[in-house]
Amino acid sequence: MNALFNSTAPQTPPPFEPGRKIKVFYVIERLARAGTELHLLHLLERLDRERFEPVLCCLNGALTDVSLVPPGVTCHTLDASWNLAHPRAFLLYQRLARLIGAEMPDVVHSFLFVANIMAAYAASSVETPVTVVTRGRMGIEWEATWLHRTLQRAADRRTTATLCKTEAMRHEIHEEESVPLDRIFLVPNGVDIQTYVPARDAEETLAARQRLVEKCGIPLDAPLAVAIGNLKPIKGHRFLVEAASILQASRPDLHIAVVGEGESAPELRQMVKERHLEKVFHFPGKAFDVRPWMRAATLFVAPSLSEGMPNALLEAMACGLSAVLSDIPGHREAAGVAAWYFEAGRPESLATALEQALADPDTRQEWGQRMRKRTEERFSLDVMVRTTENIYCKLLGDARAAGRFRP
Repeated sequence: MNALFNSTAPQTPPPFEPGRKIKVFYVIERLARAGTELHLLHLLERLDRERFEPVLCCLNGALTDVSLVPPGVTCHTLDASWNLAHPRAFLLYQRLARLIGAEMPDVVHSFLFVANIMAAYAASSVETPVTVVTRGRMGIEWEATWLHRTLQRAADRRTTATLCKTEAMRHEIHEEESVPLDRIFLVPNGVDIQTYVPARDAEETLAARQRLVEKCGIPLDAPLAVAIGNLKPIKGHRFLVEAASILQASRPDLHIAVVGEGESAPELRQMVKERHLEKVFHFPGKAFDVRPWMRAATLFVAPSLSEGMPNALLEAMACGLSAVLSDIPGHREAAGVAAWYFEAGRPESLATALEQALADPDTRQEWGQRMRKRTEERFSLDVMVRTTENIYCKLLGDARAAGRFRP
């Protein structure tokens, strides 16, 4: 990759001229309704247009839903191949570099692995003042090989700053890739706290539950634990099925709904059938609006083996739900101490945590209120967007950020 994308590391950017808009050129592999893509969409929608001019480039036009692009945002699409070893990768890199050169942005900001590698090289080749990448983890969530690590380390040398969602990610990037900590900035995910709100009263909760009675046959008075997310092995839903089986003796009234779809669905349905849980374990499929589930639920449950900063948990917190969570860094950093934690991958521990939460309605109510307040203070979309804007300004030497930036 170094031989193909030969370029020097960017120098310290010159002071940014106050008073004109900062052009930010965003690069992502595709645009769809998914976690990282939604993070970028929120940035595009809420970026202060008095100070910033956003431009978007999606590497794979065929997989991009252009209807999601906010009005007024210029969007370029390319024809990426996902394999960086493919001969077309170099041609794609050249097209991206020419496009960045033509747009002449102050900042190039990329998301996801392929875009991060391509953008780092392309931006440095045309001497973009600042190159920023938003990173996830490269460990358990997908098979990161030595080649991935090598490519990432090479791209790191061409990057001005790395943004990540949790302190755990920040230290992983520092330790695994030797990126200085003062070049890694924490920007947690944000949630729309005006859209995701607690139920107004018991009547609204009852109405939400009545709709689910019709949809899934869940009794009005049954305790309901809701998990929301893609059905894939890393999300740990198989341990939730096993925990439900354990709880049949002590909590036969407990209903569990896993809202989502994905590759693990057939295996999970088979597990439920083998354990005779069909009446209490539900797979309603994907929901574009999860708020009815949040309002009908007794509590939120997340059995993941690994997470960055999970959007579903932040949405549950904003809705004032208490939570039973696997004890992993992403959950701890999001929810803090006001949650029931269990050992990831241990169904017995999960069953115990669920039983404790169900037995303590007063604590559920108190912790749900604390979750809502924590979301307002730390994880609103405004906090996420303003933090990102201030990082751009700091990196560009913009005096308008003086006194307001907090790394």
